[in-house]
Amino acid sequence: MIGFPNVGKSTIISKISAAKPKIADYPFTTLVPNLGVVNVYEDSFVVADIPGLIKGAHSGIGLGDRFLKHVLRSKLIVYVLDYSVFLNVDNSSKGKKNLIETFKILQNELKLYDYSLFKKPYFVLINKIDLVDLKNNENLQSLNNLISEVKKIAKSEVLYISAVLGTNINSFVDLMHSKVLEIRQLEEKSEDTNELYRVYSPETFLSKDKNKINLNKLEIVKVGSEYVIKNKDLERLIAMTDLENEEALNYLKERLKKIGIGDKLKKMGVNQGSTVIIGNLVFELQE
Repeated sequence: MIGFPNVGKSTIISKISAAKPKIADYPFTTLVPNLGVVNVYEDSFVVADIPGLIKGAHSGIGLGDRFLKHVLRSKLIVYVLDYSVFLNVDNSSKGKKNLIETFKILQNELKLYDYSLFKKPYFVLINKIDLVDLKNNENLQSLNNLISEVKKIAKSEVLYISAVLGTNINSFVDLMHSKVLEIRQLEEKSEDTNELYRVYSPETFLSKDKNKINLNKLEIVKVGSEYVIKNKDLERLIAMTDLENEEALNYLKERLKKIGIGDKLKKMGVNQGSTVIIGNLVFELQE
């Protein structure tokens, strides 16, 4: 879930999962992503509440570049918009323009940071509809008109909720789940197709890198509870690995073990059980 600061993402994740994020009525209360496991029937998936983004986030404004890297690992993006942006103006036309503009800014920040984010599946969620009485026909008609306009611009499903009251929360979870299932099915189909043409030899795959990984030139950046490792050799090694291929991933694990990455990280202050990020690889440091 991505959105401007204070749109209610933390409240949403606390409603749909067991996550207990810091929640307060002022911007930037979330400084690291909150993760929550959402259970649906006999299935489950992980939702990430990404800290609030602002214009210029892709270039590091408001620590946005640190936050956006987490979105790279997501399968689905939910753009969370704040209904109060529509309400707190003189007329509905201006309010509609402001709300749509926030969506455009968010989408543009993702595109500028990494074009692959712009191409990920997504839908739009409008939160805080508890600010008006929807039993009033005029308010309901105004909301429906707004949703129609956002649908045209976003070219996606648009759902409204109240995280505070729980309105439409189940519909939100069901929509996310259906999207996740679609993505999983497409990935399985893609894997089946690729398997027909894959020729893979792990021994030759990494043989050229045997003497090229220099752990002396290793930088650790702590972001919240996670440790981001900066090392060109390691990043190149991981970029060359098909992380979706079990054989390649197992070989990478052995390679990292042989070069002593675990011992090196522990000596540099990374505690056992910590989450470590190297390029697109995320793992937990263990014995």
